[in-house]
Amino acid sequence: MAESSLVTANAKVCLVNLLSTNEWMLPKGRRSIGELRKEAAVREVAEETGLPRRLLPVMMATRAFTAVDLPDVPDEACIR
Repeated sequence: MAESSLVTANAKVCLVNLLSTNEWMLPKGRRSIGELRKEAAVREVAEETGLPRRLLPVMMATRAFTAVDLPDVPDEACIR
């Protein structure tokens, strides 16, 4: 079964609220040596939330850069 076929109208996103600044963000953390980004993402969400998790495809505006971006890529949101 393709991962994209698992997306449903009931899919939910877990956000973490940083109380000191009232910021909302995705659970995150750092990769272990030799760990793939996908593995780190799933592990970090489990560690921070204790919730069941799986990766789903998503297109969203972000300022995160990719491995193929030039070093001086503009700091502006684009769809990835």
